[in-house]
Amino acid sequence: MSGRGAVVLCAAGVLAGTAGTACPVAADMAGGVRLELANGDSEVFRRTGAATVESVLTVGGAEQTRFSYARGVYLLESIELEGGALVPGSRATFAFPTRPEGTPEPAPGHGWGLRIVATYGGDPVAEILGIRFGAPGEATIGDCTLEVLPVEQRIYEAGELVAREERNYIPALGFSYALAWHEDDRVDRYDYVNIEAVE
Repeated sequence: MSGRGAVVLCAAGVLAGTAGTACPVAADMAGGVRLELANGDSEVFRRTGAATVESVLTVGGAEQTRFSYARGVYLLESIELEGGALVPGSRATFAFPTRPEGTPEPAPGHGWGLRIVATYGGDPVAEILGIRFGAPGEATIGDCTLEVLPVEQRIYEAGELVAREERNYIPALGFSYALAWHEDDRVDRYDYVNIEAVE
């Protein structure tokens, strides 16, 4: 895919911090990288395969939701957790037309428009996704400055735009994190105060 060289160059960037600050590196993805939000919630991202990443969102000190992504960007599945156990009937799946390793690698200025089947609690819904990667930039979380690619995803059902999501993809770590979710007249924004390797 054209543009792959740009991603390689971007991924070669080092996460820089102030003196004495250990910012996460790619090797930390085996054990996990934690992002902490201003409200005290957190999300831990781990590499689970050559092209897959899993994250677990913790709210109020309890694990709440597990997400699975292809390339750390394309959502494959979400399921709620309670007391460390999966909650029956809470799984949502998103059937892409290719296996995770066949999905496009994130690249500056590239996009992907596709049809998927989303299943929420057993009910399938036909959706169209429009995904666009922006120009490389930087984001600062706590003491770490990260090279990122902005990501915008638009979700359509029956030809109507139903939601829009903004994310940042971190090439050096291979995952993306949510910045804002737009649905109806509501906008949920997420403010991060720390990023660290899970010890």
